[in-house]
Amino acid sequence: MRYALAEMGPKRSLQTLPKLNQVDGFDCPSCAWADLDPGHRKTAEFCENGAKAVAWEATRRRVNAAFFRAHSVAELRDQDSHWLEHHGRLTEPV
Repeated sequence: MRYALAEMGPKRSLQTLPKLNQVDGFDCPSCAWADLDPGHRKTAEFCENGAKAVAWEATRRRVNAAFFRAHSVAELRDQDSHWLEHHGRLTEPV
């Protein structure tokens, strides 16, 4: 929950996580959680990795033009994918 709150904030966390692996929601992007019958689902029908994957995809962090002014393409090429992902989602065409 700490990770979800840090990435998505309280409102988005409470809107998103209860829909994970639910009949009226969406499937976990990180695994093959079993599709149970609607009557057999629990409120928290996901694992820690699934919650982290959703939080990572729904992060509030954004990369804008200022990021690219601060970092050259050569510098960005030298970074690993975790460093790049940590800065957030693209918000403008590159």
